[in-house]
Amino acid sequence: MELLSIVTPSYNRGAYLKRCFASLCGQTDPRFEWIIVDDGSTDETAELVRGFQRERPEFPIRYLYKENGGKHTALNASHPLITGSYVLVLDSDDQLIPTAVAEILSGWAGFERNTVGVLVFLKGFSVNDPFAVGKQEYVPLDMYRKHFRAIHSRDFCDVFRAEVFKRYPYPVFPGEAFLSECVPWNLMAQTLQLVYINKVLCLAQYLDDGLTRSGRAMRIRVPVGGMYASNQFTYRHFPLPLRLKNSLLYNCYSYFAKAPVKKVLKEANAPALTLLTRPGGWFIYHFWKKKYGTKN
Repeated sequence: MELLSIVTPSYNRGAYLKRCFASLCGQTDPRFEWIIVDDGSTDETAELVRGFQRERPEFPIRYLYKENGGKHTALNASHPLITGSYVLVLDSDDQLIPTAVAEILSGWAGFERNTVGVLVFLKGFSVNDPFAVGKQEYVPLDMYRKHFRAIHSRDFCDVFRAEVFKRYPYPVFPGEAFLSECVPWNLMAQTLQLVYINKVLCLAQYLDDGLTRSGRAMRIRVPVGGMYASNQFTYRHFPLPLRLKNSLLYNCYSYFAKAPVKKVLKEANAPALTLLTRPGGWFIYHFWKKKYGTKN
């Protein structure tokens, strides 16, 4: 029985999938499935995956090809394929340590009938070099909701209950192939709790052409999604500095999206704050437009 579903969205990352596959073959606990969602790759990804399947590893491998739409759409597409009780998103350039699956399943054993929706393990360049550490192991709902960014603003190894992962699909905006991964997290924070287990299970590297390093230049090419994500952090239960920052971003992205001001104010979660920060958003828009050479 596959208790853990490992989902890997991939776009032209065939060479890196080999290392990812090798790390899965080395797991001490084989009670997992590997779901690869090919987001319109033009490289040898399909043939590589067929080769992985021919090796008949101890775990099942499921493969789905879809038209290119971005990582968030690939994650949405994985939902019907998931059969495990828990879900780990493993990027194509990441690897798991040999005991990762065993430690994940052991960790969840203590929260079978609990309101915890996510176990948060660590990710790092090595087992001794985590990107960040959870400051508080068990995070109460109110603290998580009010201080979301301060608690979970770095790269971690998140393992979701499958029903939670499926309950919060990413919204999709036509013509935009990127959406911040904070979007479903913010929705989860309204009703769920999480637990940090401060141990590195996932080893990562950041590719020069990967999403993490694409930065602001890439984000302003998907302004509607940028508006949506920023708008989420303007609710009153967030700290004022965070609300101000994201209200500025909401306005800035709205200029890149050429959204009518009436629409911007109507859809704003904090209309008064949006109106107050409109001039600042205009300034940031022109600064970024000049800095990144956009044609908007």
